[in-house]
Amino acid sequence: MGDSSSLQYVSPYAFEAMQKVDVIRLAALSDPELRLLLPCLVRMALCAPADQSQSWAQDKKLLLRLLSGVEAVNSIVALLSVDFHALEQDANKEQQLRPTDEEAEQVLQLMTSRPPATPAGVRFVSLSFCMLLAFSTLVSTPEQEQLMLMWLSWMIKEEAYFESTAGVSASFGEMLLLVAMYFHSNQLSAIIDLVCSTLGMKIVIKPSSLSRMKTIFTQEIFTEQVVTAHAVRVPVTSNLSANITGFLPIHCIYQLLRSRAFTKHKVSIKDWIYTQICETTTPLHQQLIPLIDVYINSIITPASKSSPEATNKPITEQEILKVFQGHAGENFRQNQCSKITTQLLLLYYLLSYEEALLANSKTLAAMQRKPKSYSSLLMDQIPIKFLIRQAQGLQQELGGLHSALLRLLATNYPHLCIVDDWICEEEITGTDALLRRMLMTHSAKSHSPKQLQDAFLQLQSNHTQVMQILEHLTLLCASDLIPYAEVLTANMSQLLNVSVARRLLQTVNKLWMTLNTVMPRR
Repeated sequence: MGDSSSLQYVSPYAFEAMQKVDVIRLAALSDPELRLLLPCLVRMALCAPADQSQSWAQDKKLLLRLLSGVEAVNSIVALLSVDFHALEQDANKEQQLRPTDEEAEQVLQLMTSRPPATPAGVRFVSLSFCMLLAFSTLVSTPEQEQLMLMWLSWMIKEEAYFESTAGVSASFGEMLLLVAMYFHSNQLSAIIDLVCSTLGMKIVIKPSSLSRMKTIFTQEIFTEQVVTAHAVRVPVTSNLSANITGFLPIHCIYQLLRSRAFTKHKVSIKDWIYTQICETTTPLHQQLIPLIDVYINSIITPASKSSPEATNKPITEQEILKVFQGHAGENFRQNQCSKITTQLLLLYYLLSYEEALLANSKTLAAMQRKPKSYSSLLMDQIPIKFLIRQAQGLQQELGGLHSALLRLLATNYPHLCIVDDWICEEEITGTDALLRRMLMTHSAKSHSPKQLQDAFLQLQSNHTQVMQILEHLTLLCASDLIPYAEVLTANMSQLLNVSVARRLLQTVNKLWMTLNTVMPRR
């Protein structure tokens, strides 16, 4: 029992020897007594001491001999192949790598310097900011903290000037805003990932080391209300595409939408999102679809049951029609080439919005909320099938947008997913049709809708002129036929006359099927 108790408690003699760092007395301890002190003894042997005298050097050698005489230590060392001398050297090297106070001060002065407004200057500021987050120990005194605060305030003030002068799309302003939002939502791991990706190296950053920086950001620089008010004033990214890398305003807006900050502080974000959708091009930026999804959710679902009115405003029908305003006119093809990405995104928004309304109908009814649904008149103005066909040809540049549109179309407009129609479309848009258009003469392009109307007025007396124009129109692609649709539908009743030639009816039928591929609802 005596041996058992001696293995459980440190004796007063051993405690006094440890307290006074008396290596001679420690060497006289028995093996069971040394076992209880092993963690302390190993630490004494490996860590650099404050006492650099010759006497301690001799004591340390005795301490290492003492450890080497303990069988348990020898077993562990043999198992791990640990060289005490090498460990001591590594520990000394690690101590030497840490900067002195003077070196840390000089590094901080360099990092908080104010470079010129050039692309290199923007990159330098971004890297310096991430270095401050990664190595918070560089800021240890109140004076250094004040220096950092002044530098961060300068970054916020000069961000717009740097972006306009340096000619870069992704500036450090967006990074500041994004970090502030991550701090507000306590996403410290996201900040660590951001820092590592910006610096281009994997750094072990303890979340606890960011606590002081979090306090500075959330309470002194970027309160949540300041973040939302500032974010909505940040200009959208012009011609946003996947070719533009870095942290952009869209990343910041997305995070704020997810945290419901805009509805919480009653800040309207609808205009910003609409403008950004209008300022997009291919290849599609990967953040656009998630942005639309979270925006729709913030429109339909309130942030809390206690405040059902806390939702964002939807895009108006007038704003949507503005994007499609040329779809039935002479400049349709030109408008489609310049706006196809915007039109596809708005179509995705409309279909997703209607699906979300249907999915949340039970919850909305319980909350006595009924968000406005878009009218069928609006959908009549949108050439859905034409847009889907365009998306099919741009699948590589649109990412997953084409497949998402097909899924939504099958849910909301199943009559546009009829297999027979798709087979007819293959015939109309296939190789034969392409060859016919290659052989098209100039006269086929010269007929206007007015000429077709005039020819229909003379249909009873002269079938030839109408037939000639219609034959030429069959060589046009579907989008170029849209301006003639009103004239064709307005004069359909005249074709019911028994004297109308069958060939004329067959030609009109062919034109009708071609138009069906782009405007089936009219």
